[in-house]
Amino acid sequence: MNRSPMRLTAAQLHQRLIHAQAEAAKLEIELKRYKNDYHYNMIDQLQAENKQLQERLEQALNEKHKLLEELAEAKAKSFTNPPPPKEAAPAAGPEVKVQEEEHPSPKEKLQESTFYVAHRAAPHEPTSEMSPNWFSRNLLDRGRSKKE
Repeated sequence: MNRSPMRLTAAQLHQRLIHAQAEAAKLEIELKRYKNDYHYNMIDQLQAENKQLQERLEQALNEKHKLLEELAEAKAKSFTNPPPPKEAAPAAGPEVKVQEEEHPSPKEKLQESTFYVAHRAAPHEPTSEMSPNWFSRNLLDRGRSKKE
């Protein structure tokens, strides 16, 4: 059956050696095939990409830390040396006043709009939220709350 290597002849030992070498060569070829396999390549690519992303993250964190330090320094400086008060703006000329008079404010435009005027005098009736006049009710409520 299974003889020990001490009892084998030289030819039998040589045959076993050749068989073992062939098995080793076969396994080396299979290992190369596995290494060239798509999934193993993907693992290598992902590991390289992970390393690059970790380096970028480290750089971004260092940059963030530097910016936070600069911000803290700027705040400290602003508390110790407050900015000078702003000078009063020169009075506006008559041209600006004329422009203001020509262009009514948004509130005046709303009060002059036909939709708002037509519904302004309507009595306030509490209705359900599903009423088709919710827009006009909201406008009326806004107008009344500002008057009060």
